Amino acid sequence: MTRLAFGVVTHPGLLVRVLDPARPRQGAAVVVGPEGRDPAPALTELRRLVAAGGEDAAGAGVDLGDGFRSARLAGAAGDRRDAVLAALRALGPERAHLLGERAGVLVALFGPAATKPVGAAAAAAVAEGRWDALTLASAASDILGPEQLEALLGACSGSDGIAGRGRASRLAVHLGQIFADVPRPRRTAPLMDLWERVAAHHAAGARRAARLAVHGKIGRENELRELYRRGADELIVRRLGMTMGWTPSLADAARWTPGPTDWAVMLQTALEDAMAATVLLRTAVAVADLGTRAGLASMTAQLNAAAGTVQGSRRLSGQAGLPPRPGFYVRDLAGRPDRPDLAHQRLARARDYGVVVLNAAEGLLIDIPEHVHQDLRHWTGRDLSAWRAAVPLSGARSPRTWAQPVLCGGAEPLSARSAQDGGSEVVGDLLWLADLADALAAAHGHDAAAIAHGPIVPHADWDPEPAEPAPLVPRVESVALALAGAARLVSLGGRVSRCRTWAELVDGLLAGTAVAEALTGVFPLPDELARLEGARVPGTTVTVRWARDPRATAEWAAYMGNCIAGPYYLEEASAGRAVLAALVDGDGQITANVEIRPERHGWRVGEIRARFNADPEVELERRVRAWAGRLPMPSARLPQRAPRPVKGPGRRPGRLFREAGEPLTALAERALADALPALSALVKGFVLSAGTEAGLVALRRAGREEMARACGGALDTFGAAGLWALTGVRPMSRAIGGLEPALAARVAPLARDEPVLGSLRKLARHAAIAQARTAELVALRLRRALGELAGAGDTRLARAMARRPGTGVLCALTTAVTCWGPADGLVAVARPAAVEIPGYPASSLADEDGPWHGARPGALELGADLDAFWDRIAAHGLLAPAAWLGRGGWPVLWQRACEGESGRAVVWQHR
Repeated sequence: MTRLAFGVVTHPGLLVRVLDPARPRQGAAVVVGPEGRDPAPALTELRRLVAAGGEDAAGAGVDLGDGFRSARLAGAAGDRRDAVLAALRALGPERAHLLGERAGVLVALFGPAATKPVGAAAAAAVAEGRWDALTLASAASDILGPEQLEALLGACSGSDGIAGRGRASRLAVHLGQIFADVPRPRRTAPLMDLWERVAAHHAAGARRAARLAVHGKIGRENELRELYRRGADELIVRRLGMTMGWTPSLADAARWTPGPTDWAVMLQTALEDAMAATVLLRTAVAVADLGTRAGLASMTAQLNAAAGTVQGSRRLSGQAGLPPRPGFYVRDLAGRPDRPDLAHQRLARARDYGVVVLNAAEGLLIDIPEHVHQDLRHWTGRDLSAWRAAVPLSGARSPRTWAQPVLCGGAEPLSARSAQDGGSEVVGDLLWLADLADALAAAHGHDAAAIAHGPIVPHADWDPEPAEPAPLVPRVESVALALAGAARLVSLGGRVSRCRTWAELVDGLLAGTAVAEALTGVFPLPDELARLEGARVPGTTVTVRWARDPRATAEWAAYMGNCIAGPYYLEEASAGRAVLAALVDGDGQITANVEIRPERHGWRVGEIRARFNADPEVELERRVRAWAGRLPMPSARLPQRAPRPVKGPGRRPGRLFREAGEPLTALAERALADALPALSALVKGFVLSAGTEAGLVALRRAGREEMARACGGALDTFGAAGLWALTGVRPMSRAIGGLEPALAARVAPLARDEPVLGSLRKLARHAAIAQARTAELVALRLRRALGELAGAGDTRLARAMARRPGTGVLCALTTAVTCWGPADGLVAVARPAAVEIPGYPASSLADEDGPWHGARPGALELGADLDAFWDRIAAHGLLAPAAWLGRGGWPVLWQRACEGESGRAVVWQHR
């Protein structure tokens, strides 16, 4: 019998085959069918299903043909509704019949609420591809009645991604916590309101992306700034010539000071350019929001108004390419509204023109000398009512709130004039400058620019940073994230019983005093760990950030959608019994949260979770656990958890021991018997007077420096090929491989060099299992020591590598040193980016059946960071220590390795 996911157990006579037999683990995808039939076609179909819908889809029992169905081994996350939802999405409406009877599918999704109207609404959602609505309705079936589910399915529409990445089963748990005190009839409205808020958030993101896409992929802001400066210089030269009446000399120009009329001309030019740039940016926004033709049609009046202000030459003297002023592009769009291709070309430069004109106008206004203020009031007092009739003010601004001082004085601010007599806008109010900043902000997806009034000109930030979210306030980036945040408030003591909207629900949860108290206090953090703030976890790209107070965990949980800010973790961290951390990638995004605990002999990872409580990548988790085990222990003793009660003599052993103890012991005994000659030779090479078992224990207890010294001596005894062969004997891995796949996945940590969990400790100390694990750990640590010798350029290793090392150890060590990067003493044996390696027989890094690919697991055991391998190959080529090569170089070394490979298996026997 085999235990499958969701409490299913196979009966005798059924065949179970794992999709990936090389990696048996809990929750693995399998095919189940009658014995005696070929499972290969079913495995092919299962592989396609998993590729389309993920491993979750395998748990839905999809018909794979010839009597086989998909399933998952015990230990899979989630429940059956998650599997059915994933499979439905992968199969689509056309192949949904492969899931079985329609009634059974509906019951799996909605439980007792699976009425015919709910089924019809669900079928409509599937046909329309509204998978997020179906996910939310399935999760809400635990708290809503059939009529409410039908209404929810009908009302929830929008783009994919609204529900988020959370499983329906996890959403159901959160919904049950949040709405526990809310009467059933009142639960639908807040959920629908949440959906609308998330949909609006997604729509705003899509709108911003569309607006940004209108801009040119390559900015020409610097080029336009230079053109605009040259245009302004030409205007000044013309004004100088008009004033002098003759062609001015350099001395004339040096003595000349612009008068009030000259300033008025320059300021009017800046005003016209700002108006044209504003309309050009608004047109770009309209085209992004409405489409090219509809957007241009909606901007006809504004384009015509701005085009009427355009004067002067389109090109500078001796200059081709972009016009220096935006008005010429506005005139093109106004005169040719039937040319979509022209519109896209012109609007691609709207942002560049807007930035250049805004910066130039601000600088010009600030430079106005005080002695011309009185004379310029005729210009600053010009009425802009005609302009506003054609080009209305943006919705973010109102004359009644515009309190910017009038340029050059002479009048009250517009807000005061509007309150008194409804005074109209004039040029000196500089509201046109804020209008340009608002247009730039809209082109970047914002509602408006952030404007601060100044003594001369307003300060405008047209691409403001988003406001920092308040701690513990649920974020509405997705339904899953919002529900996780609200459930966290409930776990902190928040309660709500009456609410009509999502905002009222959140406000009610935040009102509890327990929630406010959760943000107070600090976490004790040992100095030894505090010094590692920002350090990189070896072998990964993530760095560590420690939680020093509850506010940090609240901010993390708001993004991650997990329970790191829950009362249990806050209590443990506040008491010093645990340390909480975030693993941050190169872009500053949190990859996972980690809880580590101090144990008697070192730190141990208690919990590691990715976003929405998902499992992190297997390799990342393995490296984080290994890193945590090597963290320095604090000098001050930390509080310990209360000891667990000692098991009495009548207490039965754990379930895992009962299931795996007997078969794993028998397999370990056979594996040890087969490995005995190799293990005996290994022990004699290190500890001459000890027996095999005692010698292995002594090697396991050796420190890293002692192990490195012993490894160097063993190279002289066995040679590189012999030592590599001996450390490749793995009795624990072999024994685990003989177990049923689901059980093998549960005991797989016994073959890894890391602290074992409580459920595995009894197995790890039991009879032959303990001996097999000791032999496994010794082999792993010897290989790690061998990698350290390679990294240090050890001369004993260099001598051993020169004497027929064997392709296994040569490929693994060469891969490792290449991953560690260029260093003194390393030479390239192949050109950068080359995958064909010189030497006979020919070999290729890209050959999955070749020696280089087969050596990658060994390189990992040596300490290589395989994620960096191809980057190093691309930049430097394959690297090897020069001390290994000798006179013949790499081809001769490779030929010796191939010759040594044939005899490496008997080296230890000969010794």
